[in-house]
Amino acid sequence: MITEEQIEQYHLEGYTIVENVFADNELDPVLSEFEEIVNEFAERAFINKKIKNKYENENVFKRLAKIESEFQGSSVLIHHKGELKPNLAKLWGSKKILDIVEKWVGPDISGHPVWNIRSKTPNTVRMTVPWHQDSAYLVEGAEKTIQPAAWIPFLDVNKNNGCMQVVPGGHRPERVLNHKLEKKDGSVKDSWYLFIEEKDIPDEKVVTCEMKVGSVLFLHQLVPHRSLENLSDDVR
Repeated sequence: MITEEQIEQYHLEGYTIVENVFADNELDPVLSEFEEIVNEFAERAFINKKIKNKYENENVFKRLAKIESEFQGSSVLIHHKGELKPNLAKLWGSKKILDIVEKWVGPDISGHPVWNIRSKTPNTVRMTVPWHQDSAYLVEGAEKTIQPAAWIPFLDVNKNNGCMQVVPGGHRPERVLNHKLEKKDGSVKDSWYLFIEEKDIPDEKVVTCEMKVGSVLFLHQLVPHRSLENLSDDVR
């Protein structure tokens, strides 16, 4: 599933994209769980008169965007709830993911307590993640532990709908770069994101990671990365 070249790319550049890891029928159960989460949220929002329409006839990639258009911040509230349902938990601990991660960390693998299902609704600033290193969110010294992250899209992703960008080789030297907090910076009100200033990101090195559904982007804990704004009509 993963080639020697991809294993080496991760070491040298801090990331690699592995295609065709999951078939649609392996991701559909997680999408069904997300539909359940959105449906529960819509019911509560409707009862509390936050929305006038529950948009029950919209599909999983449209419904939350419609709700967000009426009730700004809906996607953020769902994100903060952080509900880990059974099928997402199975995906998180998938043997396919573990077999790939083993190539970098060996057979003794521990699951990191941090996970996210990020429902990036169109043009929602607080769901657009700025440049950062994952280790910046952890205690000092944690960056020395190998911690590959697996980023899994549930639809094809591109520059228009908010795919990821990385800085190849940005994980070397192995240190946490200077980060600021958006909330204190004032650039985004009530933000919880840390960010690296644009001037510290070499434009000529940035790679835009357009991917097909079923692919997985693996990220080194120190490689700078971000997600772009979602300019499409669908929830990414």
